[in-house]
Amino acid sequence: MQNNVMFYEWDDLKPATLYVFTFEFKQLHLDFINIFQRLDVQIETGSCSQGWVALKNNCYRISKENKPWNIAQQHCKLSLISAHLVDIKNEEEKNFMFSHLRSKNQIIIWTGLNDLKKVISHGQMDHLLVLRKMKFFLFHYYPRMKQIATFYSKMQLDQTISLQDFSVMFPCHMFVNMNENLLFYVKDVGTTEVVFGWNDLSGWNNLNKWLKLGYKIIIKYYLDYTEEQHFESVPPNTTEKAITQLSPGRVYRFLFSAISPLSAQNVTVTHVTPTEIFLHWDGPDPVSFHHYFVAILDVVNNKSEEVFVEKSNTSTTIGNLRSFHHYLIYLFSVAERGTLSCFEKPVSAITGINPPQEVYAKLEDVGEDSIILQWGSLPDGHEVYIQITSISDRREVRKLFVKDANRVKVDHLIPGMTYDIGMATVMNGNLSELVTIQQTLKPKPVQIVIPYESHSTSVILYVQMPDIGVFDGIHIASNRGPNVTRFLKQDNKITVDDLTPGTEYNFFVSTISGTKLSNMYYVPAVQKVFQEAATFSNLDPATVYTFSIRTEKEGFKDSSPYIKEIQTVKQTVKCHFPSISNLLPVADGDLFHGSRMK
Repeated sequence: MQNNVMFYEWDDLKPATLYVFTFEFKQLHLDFINIFQRLDVQIETGSCSQGWVALKNNCYRISKENKPWNIAQQHCKLSLISAHLVDIKNEEEKNFMFSHLRSKNQIIIWTGLNDLKKVISHGQMDHLLVLRKMKFFLFHYYPRMKQIATFYSKMQLDQTISLQDFSVMFPCHMFVNMNENLLFYVKDVGTTEVVFGWNDLSGWNNLNKWLKLGYKIIIKYYLDYTEEQHFESVPPNTTEKAITQLSPGRVYRFLFSAISPLSAQNVTVTHVTPTEIFLHWDGPDPVSFHHYFVAILDVVNNKSEEVFVEKSNTSTTIGNLRSFHHYLIYLFSVAERGTLSCFEKPVSAITGINPPQEVYAKLEDVGEDSIILQWGSLPDGHEVYIQITSISDRREVRKLFVKDANRVKVDHLIPGMTYDIGMATVMNGNLSELVTIQQTLKPKPVQIVIPYESHSTSVILYVQMPDIGVFDGIHIASNRGPNVTRFLKQDNKITVDDLTPGTEYNFFVSTISGTKLSNMYYVPAVQKVFQEAATFSNLDPATVYTFSIRTEKEGFKDSSPYIKEIQTVKQTVKCHFPSISNLLPVADGDLFHGSRMK
């Protein structure tokens, strides 16, 4: 550097990077003594907002969306209040933009601050097509040259064609420059505290333009040679700020800067229902913003709603949405004065389809190998998808599609098997969430039950089980109790205990699967007596019954049974006719064996 040069600009630095600049001062005295002085100065370069790239004091961002010129202009202002479409002013900026376009593999973009009402004229300059009266530029490369030339030829011939008829990508630009007259210095240093000051309130007033734009004045600091950063906000209309709770004897780096609200990162949709969208994100540093702003755009109806979320939250649920609808969700962090964070690409989500309602099967509709399913009515034209899976083998899934109905019978199932039955609505090839019910079919009944042994307080029954289906055990009910459920042994014998001696029991035997019982099998009555007489009641008249009589003694083998067939007496029948009041005798031939007449 030459003598008396007080300023020097260093190019090609990286944003948000700590640099160490070494100043060497050499002085030659009259007595030929060289004096050498060296001074190290650490400076951290500034940075653009997330998603923006820097060129000196300028920040740029290229949108990947194709928009007409006037909408592109609005999107730039939406991303940051101080941003606008790029208006290239020099060769350096033009080369930077070309280089950035090539790195992004972009082909053509809008640039310029324009007035659509001005007369359009155009000229050719290298690879830059310029509409000079509008300060309007279109960057393009060879693959799009023909399309652009065709578009502007139409504009010359047809005055009704406007820039709104042509959509391309666009870059936004923002000029960033802190006030050079602001003097930021260390006012006091303690063991755990540092106090910073700046020249006066007039210096602070120079920062008001940033405050009005919604930026926040902060002091960023961190320990030397560490990456952990801390932030302290600077209140307005003050001339000093104390940083406390520092470690004694440590070297800290401090940066005085103005920042816009930092954007949330990794915004994702974690779950959707027919009426809700569940959103999650990683929040920025809490110092940089005040709260979140969520905008939900209904793509079909082009209507939007807004939701405010507290800064302490990193998730939210957006409700009251329409089923099977496409929504775009924009998430912004908001500064205290209302400035939004940088415009980020929205998250796209489609709400779920309403599933069938009230899926059920009536008790009488559950059979041994079939089931009738019912559900609430669906809008016309919607199909219902049904999948049936047995809990014993989930690899086998039966699938059905039913249209224009609210019930269906499913056959060829396994008796006694438990099935998971899922049902969903079908719309345009998309399925709603499955509504699942679990249903166990009736098992097959036992084939035969024989009283095998009788004791004073127990009975052993021989049970022949069904040869197909699934069952858990045997359920035995009696008219006098007890009612018991037993697991079947290998010898097919079931013991019924806790019987009362001298009591007649009628047993009703069923197989059981889960909570479902099969049809009952009736076992003839068994009566234990201590005297030489027994009475059986509730028999049918004129019916032949077979009685087995034997003696038993605990601990000894029972005697051989004595078989006796006895027919009950025929019942006298009273017949009443309008003209006859006397009783009419009924001949034996008029009665059927084993039947009743009233």
